[in-house]
Amino acid sequence: MQLIKLLQFLLLQIIILKQIQNVATQTNIQNILLLHYSKSPLKWENKFKDFTNIILNEELVQVLNEQQEPVTDVQTLYNKAISKMYERIAETDLVELLWKIYLKYDVKTFISMTRAQLALYWRYRLDQIQEPYYVLLASHCFYRIKNDAFFTRLPSSTQQLLNTTLKSLPSSLQYLFGQSELCLSNDHYFEVMHSTAAHKFNADINQVLSTKWDRINAEFMSPLEIIFEETAEDNLSDLNVALRSKNFRGYFQRLPEYDDKIGANSTGRRELKNFLWSLELVDDNHLIFRQDDYLLCRQDAGLVYALKEKTIYDSECQWTAGECISPITLDSLRNKDRIPNK
Repeated sequence: MQLIKLLQFLLLQIIILKQIQNVATQTNIQNILLLHYSKSPLKWENKFKDFTNIILNEELVQVLNEQQEPVTDVQTLYNKAISKMYERIAETDLVELLWKIYLKYDVKTFISMTRAQLALYWRYRLDQIQEPYYVLLASHCFYRIKNDAFFTRLPSSTQQLLNTTLKSLPSSLQYLFGQSELCLSNDHYFEVMHSTAAHKFNADINQVLSTKWDRINAEFMSPLEIIFEETAEDNLSDLNVALRSKNFRGYFQRLPEYDDKIGANSTGRRELKNFLWSLELVDDNHLIFRQDDYLLCRQDAGLVYALKEKTIYDSECQWTAGECISPITLDSLRNKDRIPNK
């Protein structure tokens, strides 16, 4: 059975190559072909699972056949081919299918996958629709491309287009994926999340999350770090993070025994099920931190809780990632703009 599949695929590749040779004499064929499979039957079985590259190759060949003039911009070919696939495959599925084409194979595959992802993103932008889940996955994908060792091997025009694309992403995602340090703010209250001393709330917890400036315990306040959970190489969608106090190194957990406050100990002791949060994007720039049915929300008195009765559309549960602003500066801005502080 595997031999039959292999022969079928080889026959398809021969047809594609012949078609390309007929119409692409003035085009660099290596830039058009999406993927060169290994000749090793042992490696073939793993790669055969994904037919996205075959479909894209067929679309590229069809686009080439429709060209009336020599091809001078390979990205244009990808734009046209992806537009056809976009009509049949949802962008949330296509972004992951295209990513799986490249799994540390080679430079040519990396270049082709990058061009296809860029074509998909800008085709999506043409529709002027909001699909936050796709934008989150695409942002994750583009920053992984940017940080890949093969990035410098991309053609200069592709590098420039990728950098332009990164700048077009929501600012929260630029900070989330592109910066080593960031702060989470709540736009409704104009407050920044931080950790603070917890002794006045509970003797068993060293730190709690808060959005209030505590002058008495200022020395115990600390910015937060967002730590991404490691995922499989072919996985774009599992985006789980932990929140850690930058100065005190504690991981913040949901504490059911303490009314679902979010607390940490400086020892770093943590329970996996209670300290990992899945990331979501709502509207065009706000982040949601979810743990099963619980959302990370700003509650009364400026404390941060895991709340079950809230939804992603409640503003107290929506967070913007950005530059860290001192609480003193926030106070002055709040007073100046008369921002409510409840």
